[in-house]
Amino acid sequence: MEFLCSLFRLKFYLYILDLCHGSSPTDFNLVNFPRNGALRVGAPWRERCVTSCLVTCQLKDAGCRSAMYDPEKKMCIPGSQVSYGNNEVTPSFTTLLYVQGECNPNEGFFLYPHNSFVTCLFLSAEKINYVDAREKCRLKGSHLYTAKSQVKLDLFIHLVLNVFRGPTWIGLTDLDHEGTFVWEDGEMLNRSMKVWAKNQPDNWDIENCAGTNYYVNYSALNDLPCSDQYSYICEPYSWL
Repeated sequence: MEFLCSLFRLKFYLYILDLCHGSSPTDFNLVNFPRNGALRVGAPWRERCVTSCLVTCQLKDAGCRSAMYDPEKKMCIPGSQVSYGNNEVTPSFTTLLYVQGECNPNEGFFLYPHNSFVTCLFLSAEKINYVDAREKCRLKGSHLYTAKSQVKLDLFIHLVLNVFRGPTWIGLTDLDHEGTFVWEDGEMLNRSMKVWAKNQPDNWDIENCAGTNYYVNYSALNDLPCSDQYSYICEPYSWL
């Protein structure tokens, strides 16, 4: 048994060496954003290169969604979701922050922070109906924004009030079954989560798509006709 363990360690060491000398791809991407950091999920360790840091991070902890690597000290720090502001782990001038999932500025995606939460989004400059907005996001390898947590709902309302300043779609419909609202990723709306404005949803005038508009002061969700022309937000699948 001891021999097998030693053999496994040797193979793993050779695998790490290969990672550091090759160009083995990972699904992590370098982030450059002021005051970005990550919530640490484990103790740091020494690693030969950034690629081995990212690969080992995923092997060590399934909750590894981000990692920081200091190329001078060769230290790897595992993290969960990216955060903003006063973080437990904040990059220094030499520390690099890598996050799982791509945020491609060439497709119009950028990082948007609110309070302690950061995510990658595309904000539309046009107003279109829900089905067309869904398709525009799909063509970008993304989906209409979902808000399955309070921090994500807070960010949505913040963007509506401070960026769009007008009606905006969110990725939530009951198109498949009246009264059963489902997020764009297929997960049903948690009924205990308070997303709706007072007396909503009411299905007035055949309303099957969710968003926010002036009828609810842009402060909560309303069910709306899918044919209305609203702004929209896309979110990459890899940032779910």
